[in-house]
Amino acid sequence: MNRDKRGSQGISLRSEWKKKLFILFISIMGAKPIDIFESEGKVSLLIEKEDFYRIKRAGLHKLKLISRRVGKEIEIVVFSQDLEECAKNLFRPAKVNNIEREQRGEKELLKVYVPPWEKGKALGRKSYKLHRARAFLKRYFNIDNVRIV
Repeated sequence: MNRDKRGSQGISLRSEWKKKLFILFISIMGAKPIDIFESEGKVSLLIEKEDFYRIKRAGLHKLKLISRRVGKEIEIVVFSQDLEECAKNLFRPAKVNNIEREQRGEKELLKVYVPPWEKGKALGRKSYKLHRARAFLKRYFNIDNVRIV
């Protein structure tokens, strides 16, 4: 999907907490997140590749500072226009062997193939990475479901 076509599909700042995190991240890191996914103990920020390099130069200690302020672990995920690359980034550090896009009736399914010993890494604790991938891929690539195979 073209970045320009995202428009209102970008970051949704419905909650006051997300607005504060967004502003805090921009002011400390100097990079603007595209989107935020929040779970119980973690927050994932979807960012552009150029902004990722800016964050690396700024130092990971600043990321830890934000993490302490919000009281949740913060993960950075690099966005890509390419579905396969974006999906691989969402499941890092697990090794993704292959990705297949499948049409089932009206729904789009994405099958992510990982080695059996990497499935735990790909899922994350309480399937956090799987839920995050489903949310981001639905918003930006119109994928209805993601399965780890």
